[in-house]
Amino acid sequence: MITPVAATMDNTSNQLVKSRIEDGRFINSFNPQYKLPNLGLALIWKITSRDNTRLPSNRKELDKILPVIRHEKPEELYLTKPGLRFIWIGHASCFVQMNNFRFLVDPIFSERCGMVSFIGPKRFRPPALIINDLPDDLDAIFISHSHYDHLDYPSVKELNKRYGERLTWFCGRGLRQWFLDNHIKNIVELDWWEEYYFSVRKDSF
Repeated sequence: MITPVAATMDNTSNQLVKSRIEDGRFINSFNPQYKLPNLGLALIWKITSRDNTRLPSNRKELDKILPVIRHEKPEELYLTKPGLRFIWIGHASCFVQMNNFRFLVDPIFSERCGMVSFIGPKRFRPPALIINDLPDDLDAIFISHSHYDHLDYPSVKELNKRYGERLTWFCGRGLRQWFLDNHIKNIVELDWWEEYYFSVRKDSF
């Protein structure tokens, strides 16, 4: 289990651009004059944009160009010597092991990414791992940002149900309260350029 020991800001980062919140909303730190397109333009883009997936409709061909490699045995996830292991689960989700540190990035195990289970983009392929495939000694989960295809409530709920406070959740500025509202307590909220130091278990290979 990760043991948090300190949280700090890198001294050199004081010269770097920070995130900005005004009136409860994030402002583009690099271009404060930027404004989101209105709903009409967004709908036009959605209707007229091309489908760039180029995925075949034939299941056999799909299995050939984008196979799903399952890892159902926990021992298949463990490194036997120091190094790096990366397993792409699907979407932006992946399982990563760096020496003895095991973590997930943007875990999405749901069939769709959206506000509810029946709305939103549907996944093309089933996940290469499911929650029950994950090791018992998973250390942490990193959430890059709060879009539905990166922060999936059903997946967060099920992961918290299995691991509870054994997991350390890392999220960006402004997301801590969302996790607290969903009964997740072990949270590290970081802004751009911030660093968090922790100790990792000393398993032997």
